Amino acid sequence: GYDAILKNWSTLSQYHIVFLPCAWSQGTDCDTSSPAQDPTVQKNLKDFVAQGGKLYVTDYSYDYIREIWPEYIDWMQQTQDFGSACLSGSYDAPAVVEDPGMAEWLAAQGLSSFTLEANWTMVDQVNTVSTTDYADNPVDITPKVWVSGQTPSDGTRPTTLSFERSCGRVLFSDFHTEGSGGSGLLAQEKALLYVLLEVGVCIGVP
Repeated sequence: GYDAILKNWSTLSQYHIVFLPCAWSQGTDCDTSSPAQDPTVQKNLKDFVAQGGKLYVTDYSYDYIREIWPEYIDWMQQTQDFGSACLSGSYDAPAVVEDPGMAEWLAAQGLSSFTLEANWTMVDQVNTVSTTDYADNPVDITPKVWVSGQTPSDGTRPTTLSFERSCGRVLFSDFHTEGSGGSGLLAQEKALLYVLLEVGVCIGVP
């Protein structure tokens, strides 16, 4: 279970990447029993990324990022309350691919345009953070936006983004990736595959 991995540093540190998909919800509300509030889990994930681990978080699990690295991303309707940015319903949004390399890769597969399906959170903005790199040199880090969505009511908002932290990276997406029952990957899943391959490389000295 999650506790056995996230609370146990000796187990967690054996992994290269950790996936935290949408979970801990009661229908259309975030469940406050999420391990994201556990100080041991927070410290372990922070150390995991700092030492080169890659962390992938999606929609209702957004609080793992907000609780550990709150300065990088602001979510729509967030307050001081845990789970406040979990939307009460999902929305679809036409995709805007912000990264040229991804756009070329998707176009080669016949995906010049597509819709992001089942977004359950909405990013307000990404922020530039003054921090240190893997060698402890001062550096300003701004999360890279890979894909944005043309939301129904709030304009174009980031939906897939990542940021470096020391030797590791954190990746976030707004949307579900469980497919629609058909064969093959959804277009948004192919976009995420591209990002996962990109963020999987080492930063600095492995």
